[in-house]
Amino acid sequence: DYSSMSVDPVDQCTFYFTNEYYATTASSAWRTRVCSFKFPGCGSPDFALVPESPQRVQFCGAAATDPFYALRVGVLNGFNGSVSLSASSLPAGTTAKFSSASVMGAGSSTLTLLNGATLPSGQYSFSASGTSGSQTRTVGLELGISANAPPLVQLNAPANAAAGVKIYPHLTWGGNTDRIFGDGFDGTILPPLPPPPTDAISYTVEVATDSGFNDIVATATVSTAEWTATTALDTNTQYFWRVTPHNYCGDGQTSATFSFTTGVPGTCPAGTTQTTLFQDDMESGVNGWTLNGSGGAAWAQVTAPAGTGLSTKVWGIVNNTVTSDRGLISPSFNIPANAVDAFLTFDTYHHFEDNGPGSCWDNGTMQIKAGSGAFSYLTGNRLISDPYDGIASAGESNAGEWAWCQAPTSTPIHSLVDIDGFSGQPVQLRWRAVSDSNTAASAPNGMYIDNVKVEICQ
Repeated sequence: DYSSMSVDPVDQCTFYFTNEYYATTASSAWRTRVCSFKFPGCGSPDFALVPESPQRVQFCGAAATDPFYALRVGVLNGFNGSVSLSASSLPAGTTAKFSSASVMGAGSSTLTLLNGATLPSGQYSFSASGTSGSQTRTVGLELGISANAPPLVQLNAPANAAAGVKIYPHLTWGGNTDRIFGDGFDGTILPPLPPPPTDAISYTVEVATDSGFNDIVATATVSTAEWTATTALDTNTQYFWRVTPHNYCGDGQTSATFSFTTGVPGTCPAGTTQTTLFQDDMESGVNGWTLNGSGGAAWAQVTAPAGTGLSTKVWGIVNNTVTSDRGLISPSFNIPANAVDAFLTFDTYHHFEDNGPGSCWDNGTMQIKAGSGAFSYLTGNRLISDPYDGIASAGESNAGEWAWCQAPTSTPIHSLVDIDGFSGQPVQLRWRAVSDSNTAASAPNGMYIDNVKVEICQ
């Protein structure tokens, strides 16, 4: 019914343990045993240096005094020596002042960081130490400071009044010269954007259907000068967006308002031409498709099973009942450098062992490889018409990823995938099927694909 361990508050070395138990041969006869023990090296006089106030201080330099930190010397096992206090790795231009430079036995001292209130905006870390003879104890301290209120930010992309914007728009403001931005996905190289305001720590971005922001449909607070919407916006719809910067001085002025109009996924923007880059209806052999992975039954070209809504030859894999991680890899195709958009369509059926609504055991996902890199997971904001429907459970080789597993409500599924952002390099696609070593979903199960087509806009 009970078990407990505690440390003697006097010597801070002896552990006391108590536990209720009964003999394996008894039907009851509960008993209690108490014991104590101590590590041989424990008991020497010692001290500790600990913070009595938060180790991290955040403030607005324009209206603050120098930051301070309350420290305490705690003693163990009769320690009564003198502890000298010091600080190291201080921010340039500052000095440390202790209310008591040394403490005899137990005691407290306050460290004030002189000129700390005049530091430039930024994040700083330094240390305070206590030394007595050959013993030194150190505690880490941090300082976050905003020298001024956050300045107004400049919106960058999409440009004001832009048309044909993705339904998962990638919004940027201020920019970052340490990073090359694309259109919200990795791959496309664009000129670096101007640097963000150095005094901003975070930003709140808002997207609304009206310029007065009475109907906000998407919002987030982020630490970088970019954000990709996680919820699909409506097609052919005008939206308005703005950004408010924040720092330790509070909220900055909200940016000017930009507007954009979404396009229709799978349709090229006005002024461009739609061209088929790759196509395979699976009716004329392997055609350069390859397989990888390990485990149970692999992908194969088969006649579409009844109930999938597909017909004739397809690539498919059953929901294995042994631990498996199997991939179907497309032939390589090159997306021209001048392509302004690229998208994949295919007909599919997928049904794996699920773990209840929104959760998958066995599952299917998609990956992409650009150039000589490795295959990487295609995130849900690229899946326009057939989103992932559950999270892979612990124990699966892709645990934590969103994936396909739930039984479809209609068949076949026509999947539209945004693969923009990989222009000017060879690309391969990989359909991945993962399973554990037990139950499969009811038939038809597994994943099947047909009529794969890659189209670009130029």
